[in-house]
Amino acid sequence: MDSVLDIIEKIRARPALILGRPSARILYAYLSGFVRANKNPADRQFLARFGQFVHDRYEITSTQGWAEIIEFYSTSEADEMAHFWKLLDEYLAQGAMKRRKVS
Repeated sequence: MDSVLDIIEKIRARPALILGRPSARILYAYLSGFVRANKNPADRQFLARFGQFVHDRYEITSTQGWAEIIEFYSTSEADEMAHFWKLLDEYLAQGAMKRRKVS
């Protein structure tokens, strides 16, 4: 079965096909549903850590989800998706750098 990261990469390739209308809120709902159905703790942890990364990146202490934060800092739904991809790439690069330091 695909991991949440595999699903995210499929969405990146064809967002309109998978999400219909590409927006951070729809993406959040889709990924949350996938994680709930998949019941893989690593997927749940990945999304939780990404959420914490977004909170830390913008120095936000509220309980808003990452989609709401992305919506706030975006001017349109198309901008939300571009913003999400940028943040995801930063998050993944940060994780890759941490893994290199440990090795």
